[in-house]
Amino acid sequence: MFSADYAALIRTRGPEISEAWRGRFTEAYPQAEMMLPPGDEMPPMLIRAALSVLEYSPAEVSERLKALASDLRRTGFPADEYPKAVHLLIDAISSVSSFVADDHADARADLAALSEAAEIMRETASTLDYEGVPAATAAQVTSVEDHGEVQVVRLEAGSQVRYCPGQVIPVMSPSRPGEWISLVPALPSNAFGQLEFHVPGRVPVAPGQWLTLGAPRGGVRGDLDGQLLLIAADGGFAAAKALLFHYLEQEQPPEVHAVIGAVEPSELYDTAALDALAATQDWLELTQVVESRVGATLEQVVSGAGMWWGRAVIICASQKRAASITASLHAAGADNVQVVAHDAPAGWF
Repeated sequence: MFSADYAALIRTRGPEISEAWRGRFTEAYPQAEMMLPPGDEMPPMLIRAALSVLEYSPAEVSERLKALASDLRRTGFPADEYPKAVHLLIDAISSVSSFVADDHADARADLAALSEAAEIMRETASTLDYEGVPAATAAQVTSVEDHGEVQVVRLEAGSQVRYCPGQVIPVMSPSRPGEWISLVPALPSNAFGQLEFHVPGRVPVAPGQWLTLGAPRGGVRGDLDGQLLLIAADGGFAAAKALLFHYLEQEQPPEVHAVIGAVEPSELYDTAALDALAATQDWLELTQVVESRVGATLEQVVSGAGMWWGRAVIICASQKRAASITASLHAAGADNVQVVAHDAPAGWF
């Protein structure tokens, strides 16, 4: 394990270091203000990544560094600049401390660890560039349906955007440069490049706009060929819809009981397609649970007798609601539970 000298400084003086790093970074790369979210500090994930490298070793976190480098390609940051970016971090650490790396063996070890991490990220991004893997994809908004708290946004990218059902895609609007929101496509990947996102109503989006899409992450583990309880609530309808249309494309889809939850009837939207699907597919049973009408919570309904027995369970919801539903199912005895949370941060750092 490497010395924690630099790590201790980051833990105790993180905001100062982050602000100093951002100042140096934007001076070296003036275009960075279009790449970074608003504020005076660097994205917290980059600080956590540096901390992980210092507290473990680049080798121990190499796969996570590779995933981070792959994800950051969407910002347009050049692969060959990672070593310089890390040296800017080292300069920032030195600017808020009395450390001089040459005078401390432990600090020199930390410097070497950070440099090795930068090389891992540089090599990963360069390899993806060489292989022609798109760093990001542009897709044009073709229609927007306003459902109050949610907008159903349809787009066309011109060619296939590859992802798996249930994966999260970072999306940036030209009206908010540097701000990425995590969305789950509501349709499976298709050869026509057609996409559908369910976007929070507060996010400005209009037909004709071009949105930038990053690399997908997460998703559902393995193919299901038995019985499935699919639960959607609190922003999870898009993911559930994509999974159902994915199963429709399979020769032998699983037997699915899809439960769509809402507190009030007004929260239900865009359900006509699923109603039509359930009416024509004998493998799909569809239930809408409106809590104010049934007098029970969604957690109580899905954890009840007969709902989950003998079934795998996939919960599509916000992190907070998914945790609540998962706890109810576990308390009832269910153990084969997966979660697709659109607002879950990338789990690399």
